[in-house]
Parts: sequence; structure tokens; C-alpha cells
Amino acid sequence: CDGAALAGAASAIDLDRGAGVASDGALRFADVQTVVDEYLARDPGRADVDVAVALSADARTLTLTCVETRPITFGPLFGQSRGVRHVVTAAARAPTD
Repeated sequence: CDGAALAGAASAIDLDRGAGVASDGALRFADVQTVVDEYLARDPGRADVDVAVALSADARTLTLTCVETRPITFGPLFGQSRGVRHVVTAAARAPTD
């Protein structure tokens, strides 16, 4: 999830590279869901990771919530026949000046 957040943060730098930094000196995030999906698609082992992307109202803070359910050895014996659900949150903030 951290790597996906960094990929999304890098997209802000790429967007502003051609347009210049916003008048207040801050980078802004744009269509990061696509960037995050492309980042995760490069690793087949991440195919089962569901990622929800949220942008702050000012489009400067990116928050990702990654969810994956993984099977565990002898899971049914421990009451975890469906596996263990992992939920991770990562955030990136666009740099200012």
C-alpha cells in the first residue's frame, strides 16, 4: 500500500512537471486511481488487493486503503476458513515549496 501511495504521489510530480507548480507552490494530485491500479497490476501477486483511493478536498492529500484476504495454514481449525483479512492505510501529501 505504501508503494502504491508513492506511485500516486509521483503522478502529482509528473503532472506538474509540464504545467508548473500551482500558484500557491503546492503540487496537486489528479487521476491517481488509474496510476495506483497500473502500479499494482505490474505484480501478479497483488491481484487480490482491493484499493480505495481518496483525495482531500484540496486534492493535496492522497489516502489509500488496501484490503486483501489471505488464506492461512490450517485456517479452518482456527475458525478462519475464509482466511485473514488485512486492512492497511497509507497516505501521501503533496509537497509544498
